[in-house]
Amino acid sequence: MRKYLICYWTERNDECTDLEKFVDADNIMEALEKFTTSTVFKSIDSISLIVNPNYIPDFDYETRNN
Repeated sequence: MRKYLICYWTERNDECTDLEKFVDADNIMEALEKFTTSTVFKSIDSISLIVNPNYIPDFDYETRNN
């Protein structure tokens, strides 16, 4: 299984809202199918494959003294 991040927007209380949802699927088409059957949305902005879901970036890498 792979993990996909789907960025989309929908209307809530007459306001447009940007949202994100993670979907576990074997391929991008299956992720899209799972998303569309379980989520109410107006438009999908992007679908991204999450390569390493356990990755935690080290934001202090450049400022850290070795």
